[in-house]
Amino acid sequence: MRAVGDRRSCGGRLHQQRKTSARGIECAHAQRAQVCGRGGQGRIVQGSKIEHVTDPYAKAGDRIGSMQMIVIWIYGVQLMPVTQSLPRLICLPYAGGSWHAFAPWQVALQGQLEVVAPELPGRGHRIAEAPFSRLPALVDWLLDELDAQLADDFSLWGHSMGALLAYETARTLERRGRRGPRHLFVTGALPPRYPRHAERYHLLDDDGLIAKLAAMGGTPEEVLRDRDLMQIVLPFVRADFAVCETYAWDCREPAVCAPITAIGGDRDPDIAIEKLQGWNDCSRAGARVSSLPGGHFFLRDHVAALADTFTRTLARPALREPA
Repeated sequence: MRAVGDRRSCGGRLHQQRKTSARGIECAHAQRAQVCGRGGQGRIVQGSKIEHVTDPYAKAGDRIGSMQMIVIWIYGVQLMPVTQSLPRLICLPYAGGSWHAFAPWQVALQGQLEVVAPELPGRGHRIAEAPFSRLPALVDWLLDELDAQLADDFSLWGHSMGALLAYETARTLERRGRRGPRHLFVTGALPPRYPRHAERYHLLDDDGLIAKLAAMGGTPEEVLRDRDLMQIVLPFVRADFAVCETYAWDCREPAVCAPITAIGGDRDPDIAIEKLQGWNDCSRAGARVSSLPGGHFFLRDHVAALADTFTRTLARPALREPA
């Protein structure tokens, strides 16, 4: 697969990729990155780092690591291993998250799974695009954006909001007569029948929304205190919360065909582990439920454990019924 954009020639160097938003804010997602190779394939050299981020849960200076990657999108960066003969894991972020949230797994799963982490509108290099505030529209966008990736041996992983997005993406694929994912991984997420946030976070004023982000944990204090940065972050965070809080599960629709693995943090104040059993109602193949130590963002402390779960589940050959 080749890079999209104007960097198809071999030998080109991308020292800093920027996208200027309508507000005049420049967001640089890769510094000292080197893109070269035949057919647009490239790599992020060791030492490449996130210089400016618009994921409120990430910190500037976080390192990506050394691995071969291919840049699929220049505007709306997606990074994934060059090797494409592996089972594919498509990763969908939590509210306010970006592709950067899955960078540790792009390293940990190298050579075992093909990791795809799309950048959603309104953040990162897509910051000039309006974020979606309703789940059906976001699902339609995702199906168009990842059309070629939603084929062969693929699975979906979503955390929190991403879990709803993954589940409804699988249901929509099957409703449209297309093959769904081989497996659905959902972490840090209640089953869809439970409403999200009795108090509508997306309707709060800026100070109230910042207070909720602080209470949820995982957002660096320096990010919360940076009012200029928060003016960039809050619009897509608010839209993401609206995606979750306006979602209504339609129990009349059939459960998905794919088996589900549901994992929660044992100290997540909003997601009791026993409620995760409700994911069994969402799959005709049933759900496997477990927990890991931690709160809502437990995934950051368990990269190796989650990577092991993914590989043990997906490394075996896919057994698929005809579509």
